[in-house]
Amino acid sequence: MKLYSFFNSSASYRVRIALALKGIDYETVGVNIRIGQQNALSYRRMNPIGLVPTLVTDDGESLGQSLAIIDWLDRHFPQTPLLPQVDPARSQALEIVYAIACDIHPVNNLRVLRYLTDELKIGEEDKKRWYAPLGATRA
Repeated sequence: MKLYSFFNSSASYRVRIALALKGIDYETVGVNIRIGQQNALSYRRMNPIGLVPTLVTDDGESLGQSLAIIDWLDRHFPQTPLLPQVDPARSQALEIVYAIACDIHPVNNLRVLRYLTDELKIGEEDKKRWYAPLGATRA
């Protein structure tokens, strides 16, 4: 198994943590999103969206999106489940998972930061004001 990942990507961290908790051996392939390696045609063939992480299974299947990868790992390596199997514990765990993936992660993302600074030319103070009502941790 190969994990295409950026060392500082929170989505990549999620998958690396899941792999470690499950004790799964894998090879890491670095993808430097700061210099745009995720836009290379060879990477886009594996992950058309061009995001990290991407997991390539031993069968050659390419999976993107950290939560989809973690779900796949949980189904294919069920010995150490990452999510509780019954409610209310499962629903409570998923509530946290989705809060991170849907509410926190998007506004703390390098693409968003670059759009604010590079495209909209927002200065540091305006960037902090933009982040403030979102409850974001980065500014």
